[in-house]
Amino acid sequence: MLEVSPVRAFSDNYIWLIRSPADSRGAVVVDPGDARPVNAALDQHGLMLHAILVTHHHPDHVGGVAELAAAHRARVFGPARESMPCDGRETR
Repeated sequence: MLEVSPVRAFSDNYIWLIRSPADSRGAVVVDPGDARPVNAALDQHGLMLHAILVTHHHPDHVGGVAELAAAHRARVFGPARESMPCDGRETR
């Protein structure tokens, strides 16, 4: 079963960190509006970021995407018709 954990961001939001028992060191984040709390959570748990999922383009959902994608070489998945702050995203 997937493990989904909240990562507190800003004063009123969460970024979701998803882990799979099949890859105990890998992680995916959902809507990372800020890279700092994501990097702190990854470091705290000894995780490697493999992918970023963006549900839609709002600053509080995409603000950390470019930094995280570049720093971790994480693949970015998001809606095809919305602009994203990075290159090479996978769209579905």
